[in-house]
Amino acid sequence: LGPGRVLERDEARAALGPGSDARLFACYRSWLPGAVLVPVVDPLDPTPAWLVSSRSPRRLLAAIEAARGSTQAAHSEQIG
Repeated sequence: LGPGRVLERDEARAALGPGSDARLFACYRSWLPGAVLVPVVDPLDPTPAWLVSSRSPRRLLAAIEAARGSTQAAHSEQIG
């Protein structure tokens, strides 16, 4: 995952609107106040980004960023 960013409600809806990439992974609930958009930087993954709505998008992004900085290998690397 690449560096993410917090989206306000209108920005998140626009990211899902006309002209959006149909390959985007979205877990979006319209009643939640914000979302996080995180690009997928793996060249073997056809998904361009994740869009996840949240009551606390800044806390969610902080958790994702902390996990990105972790030295622990991904599960697929551990078993591969």
